Amino acid sequence: MSRYQGFRVNGWTCNFTTFSASELTTIADIPGQIQRLWRSRGQLPGGGRKSGNFDAREAAEIMVRYDLSRLGVPPSETDEIGSAAAQIMLWFALLNSDGTCEVNGTQEDTANFLKRFQQDERIAGALTAEPKVQRYLWKAPGDKLSFATDIAKVIEAQGQRAMTFLDLEKSAFDLAEKAGKPLFSIDVSGDAIGRRVRRLTGQRPSLTVVK
Repeated sequence: MSRYQGFRVNGWTCNFTTFSASELTTIADIPGQIQRLWRSRGQLPGGGRKSGNFDAREAAEIMVRYDLSRLGVPPSETDEIGSAAAQIMLWFALLNSDGTCEVNGTQEDTANFLKRFQQDERIAGALTAEPKVQRYLWKAPGDKLSFATDIAKVIEAQGQRAMTFLDLEKSAFDLAEKAGKPLFSIDVSGDAIGRRVRRLTGQRPSLTVVK
């Protein structure tokens, strides 16, 4: 069973989209044999389920942890921080990519939600458990993984030390693009009577798309 079940925000019913193991390979660029290895070691979020499916938050977490592993950071060191990074990635994806959230409801309720979504980033915060948004994950030899808002300041402070860093905003853009479908779905009308429609959220003009 997923660690991240359906949830409610401001009276709306929300769900993470689920992805198969093969879809996860496309999204996170993580080969099947690595998935099986991580599962056998208990390092694959949600990987113990017989269905083999992963929800959007698990997919984001696996994506960032696999990217870090390819940069030399073992998955045993990224469990806790990977979960926090996943929340940040989903926040960036919601606000910086088109079609990240499918909104279901009456025409009026859906239109009102989309208007609010464009005007108030707190909705994205509520959907992603109010993450402390910092754009970068970085690590220097001998140090633990850390978050940073301004990587230039970190590089300057580190001087000549070698370091590794990951841009979570760029990772979020890749996540949204490779998923090929919304990462969230929200029912904004419940049992309200009226013609129901489905609409997709778009990127907020206040954020810059990172490609």
